[in-house]
Amino acid sequence: MTRDAVVEREAALQVNRQEYLDHLSEADQNNLGVLMDAFKSVFRKDGRKAVLIAAGGQLNKPQQPRKDIDILLGFEPKGPDPVLGNNDLNFHEWSLAHFAILKKLVEEMISQMTDFKIKSVVEPNIDLDFKIPGTLRSVGSITIKPEKGTEIEVIRIPDMSDPVKEEPYAILAAV
Repeated sequence: MTRDAVVEREAALQVNRQEYLDHLSEADQNNLGVLMDAFKSVFRKDGRKAVLIAAGGQLNKPQQPRKDIDILLGFEPKGPDPVLGNNDLNFHEWSLAHFAILKKLVEEMISQMTDFKIKSVVEPNIDLDFKIPGTLRSVGSITIKPEKGTEIEVIRIPDMSDPVKEEPYAILAAV
């Protein structure tokens, strides 16, 4: 696929942030607003480039009640990182190290968000059908439970170069 074709595909899939938010309940709009503010605060303080993206069923089936809101979170290493820059790590080990950083930063975000708590954490794990460290069943996610509204599943983006594949998405925030 040519670069122009990729750009054209991404433009067709990208949804305007405000249009996306307008389809959500007031509680979910408020919750994502709090999440976006905490995201910007934590990642600016940490000095990492990062992006927060809404994806999944909320975009292509907005009228149906959802069990959670899928939010993709990707970030770049901060300078020369001794762990993430370690070429001796296999993909699973690197994913666990990358996820540990994400978890720490999401925990810091939650500490700034009143009425939110972490409900569950799923670390990156190997797909047992393949049993090789380069094939993951899960890239890792953290489910956040707000006091009101829909749960938010923050899903780690392992590769910032192509965060969204073939589904609609909305960029919520970037630093």
